[in-house]
Amino acid sequence: MYVFKCFVSESNFKLLYGFLIRNLELFGPSI
Repeated sequence: MYVFKCFVSESNFKLLYGFLIRNLELFGPSI
């Protein structure tokens, strides 16, 4: 149970990190 919870939180973090990177790539040049 604990291992599964850690795995889910890690995957969510990677998803969020990838989303932030895409936003930086989109809005970086305009700033």
